[in-house]
Amino acid sequence: MGNLKFARPQMGNAIILKKMKLKFIKKIIVMSGILSIQGSLLYGFYYNENLIFNFKTAYLEQIYFPVYAYSLNDTKNNVTNNLANVSAIFGRNNFNETVSAGNQQSELAAKSIPVLLYHGIIDKPDGANILLENFKDQMFALKKAGWQTISIEDFYAFTRGEKQVPDKSFLLTFDDGRKDSYYPVDPILKALDYYAVMFVITGRSLGKETEMSPFHLSEKELRRMAKSGRWEIQSHGKNDHDFYKINANGNEGHFLSNKLWL
Repeated sequence: MGNLKFARPQMGNAIILKKMKLKFIKKIIVMSGILSIQGSLLYGFYYNENLIFNFKTAYLEQIYFPVYAYSLNDTKNNVTNNLANVSAIFGRNNFNETVSAGNQQSELAAKSIPVLLYHGIIDKPDGANILLENFKDQMFALKKAGWQTISIEDFYAFTRGEKQVPDKSFLLTFDDGRKDSYYPVDPILKALDYYAVMFVITGRSLGKETEMSPFHLSEKELRRMAKSGRWEIQSHGKNDHDFYKINANGNEGHFLSNKLWL
C-alpha cells in the first residue's frame, strides 16, 4: 500500500509532463506554420514581380490617388492661376476661348501641338524635377480647359501633314524610364483619361541585370504599362546617359551632344 501511495503522484507528474510536452509541440508546429507562410510570402514578393506590382497598384489606386480626388475642390478653386501658368507654357492667352459657328470647323483642327516633357514626379523639391502637387494641378487644369492627350503616332502623322488632330491636343512625355515617373502619374492618367509616352534608356531597363533596379523601370513593368493602354514605350537611347571620351585630353561627355574621340 505504501508503494502505491508513492506511485500515484509519480504517475500524475508523468501525465502533466506529457501534456506540457504536447502543448509545447503544438506551439512549435503553429509557430513553424506561421513562419513558413510569412517566408513564402516574402519569397514571393522578392522573386515574383507580379505580386509587387499588384501591391503597388492597389496602394496607388486605393490609398495614394484618393488624396488627389479629395483635393480636387482646392484645385478647382485655384484653377485660374493654374490656367495662367499652363497657358504661358502653351503660348495661349485664353484656354477657354470660344469660336463662332461659321469658323468652328477650321478652329477645331490644331495648328500646332505642344509637347510637355517631364522626368521625375517627386514629393520634395530637388531643383531638377517637378513636385507631385504641381504636376497634378497642371494636369487637372489642362483637363478642365478641354485639352486632351494624343498618341505619338498621331503626333508624327500630324508633323508629316498626313493627319489632322483636334485643337487643344498635346503630347505628354516622360524621359529616362524612371519608376518615379510611372507610379505617381499612372493613377492621374487613369482618372483623367490621359495617355503618355515613356522614353526608356534601354541599357538601364532591359536585361536581367536591370530587373531589381530601384530607379529605372524593368522590362516587366514596361510591358504592364503598355498593356494598360495609358502608356506608349519609346526609346531614349541605349547608353545615352553614359559618358564617353570626347577629346585627346580624356575629357568625357554625352555622345548625343559631343563628337566621340576615336
